[in-house]
Amino acid sequence: MIAEGTIFTVIALSIFNLTGNVDKIYTFGFAYLNMAGILTIPIVRERGHFWESKPSRFLTITVLAELLIVIIISLTGVLELAPLGWVTTFTIFGYTLLVTFLVNDSLKVFLVRKFRTDR
Repeated sequence: MIAEGTIFTVIALSIFNLTGNVDKIYTFGFAYLNMAGILTIPIVRERGHFWESKPSRFLTITVLAELLIVIIISLTGVLELAPLGWVTTFTIFGYTLLVTFLVNDSLKVFLVRKFRTDR
């Protein structure tokens, strides 16, 4: 996750013209780290792929509500967090969805199977 975040941040700094705008960099970091953390919850609750069992209604509502709050804060800005705009915010969201559910979930399943101790 550190490598994914670092690569994405380096690329995003130039693509979204964030260099030199500390408040927008704060917001970018806030949005990415929060979304990555929130979206990690559904994949770590299951040893297999995330789709192999349905999360509880409470977990689903909580994850969606937290994502919505992060998106609203990223779009509007709060205190020292400057608004990022729709394209940047939803690029962060899309990238985070992609790496969390495709890359990280696949890696998790591989590692769980490789180092499984209950055999």
